[in-house]
Amino acid sequence: MKLLHSAFKPTLAAISLQIISAAALADQGPLKSDAKDGAGKEKWILLEEFNAADADKDGALSKDELRKQADKAFDMMDGNKDGIASKEEFQKAPPAFIGGSLASKDPKAADFFVSRLFDSIDTAHEGKISKEQLRAAFVAEFQALDSDKNGKLSADEYLIFRIKKPVQ
Repeated sequence: MKLLHSAFKPTLAAISLQIISAAALADQGPLKSDAKDGAGKEKWILLEEFNAADADKDGALSKDELRKQADKAFDMMDGNKDGIASKEEFQKAPPAFIGGSLASKDPKAADFFVSRLFDSIDTAHEGKISKEQLRAAFVAEFQALDSDKNGKLSADEYLIFRIKKPVQ
């Protein structure tokens, strides 16, 4: 799979992680937090996202857990359930699902990044992506985020990446 230019990778990875997180939290119901300040609440929400995706509760995200989240995300994006997500379906995903914080701050920038994300996954340039293509894109980003290269994404790797390199 061809990866995007390294200057764009952090944003692509952050958006990919938001997709994973949203898929993991889809069945969790509304979040509740005792955190009063913005940073504490953000960290709490990020940990909730991580824990929701950690199906085996081992404190790390495996590639298999990531693939399952990619499948959930794809199923939510595939509006007509034909097994293919068109660019239009992909772009209609809920804002919190793809580039949520960016969408609320700058919708035009969010549209640009979502379009670039889709184009990076649609390596055949057909205007559509399959579940397998989405899985492959998530796994490629997972490998970029796995700083200790142990094949798992720890909560620390997840938090450090999401807090230090938020979607902007």
